Amino acid sequence: MRRHVILLLLAFSLTPAACLPHGGASGELTVLRSGALTLPRADGIARVVYVSVRDGNNRIFGLRAQLECCLASRGYAVTDNPSEAGYIIRLSVPAAGASSPEAVRDAVNNGYAGEALLSGTKGTALVADTLVVQRRVPQSGKKGLKTISNRMAVADNQMRLALFSPRGVSLQSGLPEYVTEKVADEICSGLDDSGQAR
Repeated sequence: MRRHVILLLLAFSLTPAACLPHGGASGELTVLRSGALTLPRADGIARVVYVSVRDGNNRIFGLRAQLECCLASRGYAVTDNPSEAGYIIRLSVPAAGASSPEAVRDAVNNGYAGEALLSGTKGTALVADTLVVQRRVPQSGKKGLKTISNRMAVADNQMRLALFSPRGVSLQSGLPEYVTEKVADEICSGLDDSGQAR
């Protein structure tokens, strides 16, 4: 029993390290955006976030966990129940892989949910579409609410984000962690710019 308690304490003491930035070659990343996540200031919006990530490439490992970690470090509570959330973040990764800077710019210029075709071999890119919905949390008496009702939405915004690295990166084991960290930081910064008190 005592051994189990020690192992449990050790596991909890190591958990925050997963949230720390790992650096890497993040300085070489070019960031391109179309749209912004800035939302109007609104009273009564819970600083609770629900995150949904769709990866059409099955190569972006750990992105949801990285984003949730970043949000938690900025004072947001993360929930697995969308009905409790004041913010819903839906992140989709329509393209990731070898590309030229020109193809990445074209994908960004196509805007949120537009065509995202990567081509060329001058580097590696990731294209991500992000929708953020700001909403009022339903009254606690309404149990079993599982949907995200449009009636509760106060505001929403969307952004297409692309990262480009001049380095060729093998995607066999997914993109480097510094790339997913950068995506998470860009989204978190967009929420911070919404005027909500930290």
